[in-house]
Amino acid sequence: FQGITTTEGGELWVTDGTTSGTTMLKDLNPGAGGGYDGYPVIVGSKLFFISYYKLAVTDGTPTGTQIVSGQPSFTHIDKEMAAYNGKVYYVTRGAITPDDIELWSTDGTTSPQMLKDIWPGMGNSLPENMIVYNSKLYFAANDSVHGKELWVSDGTTTGTQMVKDINPGLPGSSIDRMSAFAGKLIFKYNVAGVQDLYVTDGTSTGTMVIQPANRTFTGYIFRSFAGVAVCNNIAYVQARYNDDGKELWIINDTSYHPSTGSVNKIANGKTFAIAPNPAADNVTINIADNNNNATLTISNLIGQKVYEQAIQGNNTQAITINLSNLSRGSYIVNLRGNNTSETQKLILE
Repeated sequence: FQGITTTEGGELWVTDGTTSGTTMLKDLNPGAGGGYDGYPVIVGSKLFFISYYKLAVTDGTPTGTQIVSGQPSFTHIDKEMAAYNGKVYYVTRGAITPDDIELWSTDGTTSPQMLKDIWPGMGNSLPENMIVYNSKLYFAANDSVHGKELWVSDGTTTGTQMVKDINPGLPGSSIDRMSAFAGKLIFKYNVAGVQDLYVTDGTSTGTMVIQPANRTFTGYIFRSFAGVAVCNNIAYVQARYNDDGKELWIINDTSYHPSTGSVNKIANGKTFAIAPNPAADNVTINIADNNNNATLTISNLIGQKVYEQAIQGNNTQAITINLSNLSRGSYIVNLRGNNTSETQKLILE
């Protein structure tokens, strides 16, 4: 962690949980300027971090804490780094000019090497949004011909290539917040004022947009994109796909089907209704259609299931449950299936 003193500034410290065992690991940048700028990445038994715009590494000992040797004179590391295949990958200015910003890597024992001059010569490919998926490193970059697009690398120069030119030509675009889900990557793609949610399996043909079948809004559907949240093997995203404004949606399929869509709204479009609520002894749960192979559960507030039933059939159905044997209070009703996951509160009086 970073510890700050008036004499050394911000440096890398280490602790064993005791006062006497909490010490500065090494004063990498003597003086009050500080030598630990953060952004740590663990690669095997080593910790890489940024020290005064340079790449540094430590094995947890003072002698093993040092600036990585052999870095280009123009090195000025960006904040983003990633661990992949025994090396740290990071974005930095290179040896050609101070403006030649590309992706570099090192294992800490050899001089850093540029992965590939993606924007040939003095241009900046500006790699960003790195993520490891399916044993490869994915990121966004600009090669000066196709604009900012999705790239993939196996750690070699020849194995570093663009996955797909989603928006042909050079117009400005952006890729943001890639997340792994259901064996694929999901990311936001933005070009010319239109935002879309894309999915990829790492191939050009397997890179496609996913969206609701009844999408009516095509502008900035995310505004501030917080990424895809995955919980209990279900992916959620906040977006505006129609005139209802920004709502919470569920990604139920990573292969786009124009007739049914791949993203379903789960807010203001509930999959079940409870009546009456609050209830006394009997409660009826009305379940919407297209919920075949779902499971209905009722749990108390400490997570204990007090009722469970499998839902079969795609038609709308009503289930009446006698809950006279339960204590009065609040319960959680959940309906979970292939196309839905919704939770509501039930009150017994």
